[in-house]
Amino acid sequence: MAVVYDAPVGTRLLNPEIVRETGYGLVTNQPPNPPVRMHQKTEIKSQKKEVTLIHQVDPDPSVQEERFAQLLKPAQGSVDNAFPSVTFFINGKEVKPTVVMEKGQWAFYSAVIGPGTKEIRTKMVLPDNKTEWRGSAESYLICLQKEEGKRIVYTTISTIPVRPMLSLPFETGLNEKTVSLGVTEVDIKE
Repeated sequence: MAVVYDAPVGTRLLNPEIVRETGYGLVTNQPPNPPVRMHQKTEIKSQKKEVTLIHQVDPDPSVQEERFAQLLKPAQGSVDNAFPSVTFFINGKEVKPTVVMEKGQWAFYSAVIGPGTKEIRTKMVLPDNKTEWRGSAESYLICLQKEEGKRIVYTTISTIPVRPMLSLPFETGLNEKTVSLGVTEVDIKE
């Protein structure tokens, strides 16, 4: 037996020749709620040597965990691609993000922000030795959402002695959803 969640590309059996018959039953008739019920347009505030992006979001109550992520890419033709320092403020509280980057190409900042977040601010500050940074900031909310799935039963020709798949990456009934909060062009100047 398997439980299948929202699978936009569909599902396939790896070894269909071992299946004698299949059956399924819908656990619920309700489609899953979107992970974010509301997202206002990103607000941009600029000051000398810094830019702040402000996202107002309203996550669905079925969201168990949230991670905010920001992908920075320098503009084409930028000579010095040193990235600005980035700090997140979640509902007014400062949070240091985890950073993964390829020098001069892109930088990915992320932090677990917990359920119930309403306001996310990303503060980007130029390093002391830089006078400008131009590029794009892609914002994402990565959510673990509780949802019901379709229960699928496979009857095999012969008994399978051991479970043929890896264990679940999340608790049963949780599904990871990534919501794009938009792309913002950023120009930080001295």
